[in-house]
Amino acid sequence: MSSAPQDGGSFDDLPPLDDDWVNQAAKREESADERSARLRRIAAEHDRLQRQQVAERQSAVAQRSRDKWRPWIIATAIIAVLALVFMVL
Repeated sequence: MSSAPQDGGSFDDLPPLDDDWVNQAAKREESADERSARLRRIAAEHDRLQRQQVAERQSAVAQRSRDKWRPWIIATAIIAVLALVFMVL
């Protein structure tokens, strides 16, 4: 099988494939350095968001623990104050 064009044409009628021709393209691909820098920024932001999520989760767990004991502390304080008031009277 031949890989030549089926219409019998040649590649002589193509424009020169130089840097000017490439730079005229409507869509340009980022360079390797640009892609690498973009991926590093994405990874850094992802890590920051993960650390923030872990901190928020730990804070929520601590808050839940405090919320569990708060009614008992308040009730004990009220009873202690009432007991003190009755002792004084």
